[in-house]
Amino acid sequence: MATWMDAAEVRQRIEQWFADSFGASPPAIRLDIGDEGETYRLVDPDWVDEQLRADPRVQPALYQSGLYDCEDYAFAARSCIAYQSLVAAPAPVAPPAFGVLVTRVHALNIGIDEQRKPWLLDVVTGVRWRQPTLTNALADKLGDGWLRPASVRYLFI
Repeated sequence: MATWMDAAEVRQRIEQWFADSFGASPPAIRLDIGDEGETYRLVDPDWVDEQLRADPRVQPALYQSGLYDCEDYAFAARSCIAYQSLVAAPAPVAPPAFGVLVTRVHALNIGIDEQRKPWLLDVVTGVRWRQPTLTNALADKLGDGWLRPASVRYLFI
């Protein structure tokens, strides 16, 4: 099972997931790989869930629309996983392939698992999306069309 991925492949995997979902030439999305040139640790979604269950910053009872909502949860989750990757993951230490995806209507997390596949985690609803494409991702929670390349404001790993 793969544990590591270089930054260029992280970018390629995410861009390919969007291309597979929205066509061969989707509009460019703002994708920042925070540590270009680095090697990233791939993240097991179950490990992420375990870390987040213990983090008081992402507990469902905190949610307040407009005050402590989706973007606060997404950034807190990213911070939690980066911290746990530093202190609890086996050596050598590397930045986690886990970041934040911000659209016009919602913010959530995106990761790359040990099978080298991108996945989404909506900490607010507890929904994990691990499908080959983003088609209909979280549509039952957020409606159709919330995730299109033109609606993506920022994606950071």
